[in-house]
Amino acid sequence: MILTLSILDKNKASWSLIDRGQAKFSLAFSFETGTDQTLFYLDKFLQKHKVKLSQVTGIVLLVKEAGLTSVKIFTVITNVLAWQLNVPVVGKFYFKEAEDKVLAGLLAKLRNTKKFKPLKVNYQRKAEITISKKLQKFVIQR
Repeated sequence: MILTLSILDKNKASWSLIDRGQAKFSLAFSFETGTDQTLFYLDKFLQKHKVKLSQVTGIVLLVKEAGLTSVKIFTVITNVLAWQLNVPVVGKFYFKEAEDKVLAGLLAKLRNTKKFKPLKVNYQRKAEITISKKLQKFVIQR
C-alpha cells in the first residue's frame, strides 16, 4: 500500500492509502500555524483502518499550498517515515495541475523507485522573512 500526505492549502491536509492504484482509505484534517498533529492523525487513521506501517510500500508527498516552515515539517515527516520503513518516497511541491493527475504521475515514478532517497525541500517562493522593528538594547561596534 502507498501512503500519501496531501497538503492542499495552508490549513487542510489528508492522509490516504492507495492499494493497486485505487484510493482505499482517506482522512482529511486541518492544522494551524504553530501546531503540528500530522503524526497524531496518521496514527488515528491507521488504527481506524487496522493498517500497520509495515504494510506501507512507498510514500507520496503532495504540497499544493503551504508556508516554508510547513513544507519543511511535512518533508521531514515523510522522509523519516520512508527511512524508518526503508521504502521509496516521492513528492511534488506547489503544483498547478489537478491533484489526481499529479498523484498518478508520482505513483508511476514511485513504481520505478526501488529504494529510499530523501526528498529535498523545494520552496518555490521568495521567503517572507522580515527584520524585527523592535528597538534593540545593544549596539554593534566595529
